[in-house]
Amino acid sequence: MILKINPFSEMMTGWILMVLAMMLPKLIIPIQSIINQSFKSMSFLLVILFITGYVLMWTITGFLLNIFIIFINIQMPASFIPAVIFGIITLIWQFSPIKQKCLNRGHYHPVLAAWGSKAYQDAFSFGITHGFWCVGAGWALMLLPMLLPQGHHVAMLIVTFIMLSEHMEHPQAPRWRIDLRLKLLRIIIPDNPIRR
Repeated sequence: MILKINPFSEMMTGWILMVLAMMLPKLIIPIQSIINQSFKSMSFLLVILFITGYVLMWTITGFLLNIFIIFINIQMPASFIPAVIFGIITLIWQFSPIKQKCLNRGHYHPVLAAWGSKAYQDAFSFGITHGFWCVGAGWALMLLPMLLPQGHHVAMLIVTFIMLSEHMEHPQAPRWRIDLRLKLLRIIIPDNPIRR
């Protein structure tokens, strides 16, 4: 019944479009790094390969998460209980050293080969690696709104703001700490009380 209402192919299409809309602003700096390291005639294809690798990681993740969402919806249709339970898990993940480690690794921009097939391999590999750490940092935040039976579009906007904001933060030593990572809010509202 649930699959009749939301066919899996449509769920995956929606997931990929959502990833592109939410994550592409986070790719500006790595894309600029690729352009700076490459010859002008190669840069476009290298960027496409990087984005392909990055989206591939999120597509695999979306496949697994959508299966999980279908399972949850079959067990507890239209219930807020899964979102509440997973909200607690998300909070724990947000403040964990593993999350910080993923964010830190997302700031790493490798030196790419300048020419030949190695340059294309490096760009694709960079996309895979960057996507892997981005998934590690953001999988819980991405899943939480999708478990909501109502209001997931508003929740997704909030999640997008948080993910963009935490991506703008400088790397920190991985450890347990309550860190809201709201740099984007501090930029938008310079005199807000959340300053660091």
